[in-house]
Amino acid sequence: MACLAQSARRPRSHNLHVARDSGHLRYGAPGHDMPMWESLGTRMSKAWPGTLWVSRLLYGSGSRYSPARAEGTFIVHLRPGSLEEHLAATPADALTQVAAFPPGSVVDDPVPFGTETSEGAGKVRGSVDAIVFLHAASAPVPRKK
Repeated sequence: MACLAQSARRPRSHNLHVARDSGHLRYGAPGHDMPMWESLGTRMSKAWPGTLWVSRLLYGSGSRYSPARAEGTFIVHLRPGSLEEHLAATPADALTQVAAFPPGSVVDDPVPFGTETSEGAGKVRGSVDAIVFLHAASAPVPRKK
């Protein structure tokens, strides 16, 4: 579920569940992908233009929670050609405003993003204001019962 926190100036949100313009994004593995649904952010942006600030959290490797798997987690690898691979060229974890990317850069290309269990693709500029990129992130290991 996306998190919305009210600020004094405007609502803030994270990840593509609240992408400002989800119309040019795709969700799913290449070859099996579909147009992304009209996100909460898209609906909010239509209702209250100019009031939404959106950030996207991405990471290159580690693990993510996966309750359908017996071990409870899924190992995440840096995928070749992905937005994460481009961002991994930076020397440290970073928060980058999308407006800081020059025109014609990776945020303007329909590159894949996300993990193997949550894939998407599309032009990021226009959908989010900032990207938080972590080189590695890991889900907590579920407790054994």
